[in-house]
Amino acid sequence: MIREHIEKHRKIYWVGSLIVVAGVTYYVSRGRVTRVGIMNTASFIFKNDQTIINSVDRPGPPSWVIENIDTHERWLSQRAAAIANGHRESQLSAHLRGATDKVNGKVYRRLGLAIT
Repeated sequence: MIREHIEKHRKIYWVGSLIVVAGVTYYVSRGRVTRVGIMNTASFIFKNDQTIINSVDRPGPPSWVIENIDTHERWLSQRAAAIANGHRESQLSAHLRGATDKVNGKVYRRLGLAIT
């Protein structure tokens, strides 16, 4: 009896399934946007600390978004952070890899990738 019902209304169930899949896909892919544009879609799905920051005003390949832990200033690339704070790029890179504790007395961290 159930099998006959499903066979009779197969198209309705098929279309309904597609609508549900599309709705779930939209909900997951829209992400959680905060005031600085950080999308935590990956964190929402996989319960991890991965963060992706979208930026359309910066051409080029993806780059690490850097944050000064003390002042909470953010830059869309390691290079921009190094230049803005008067550091050599190699010093900041070494610090972010864990080779040094601080760069000229400042502490930074990588937030995630800026994607154009």
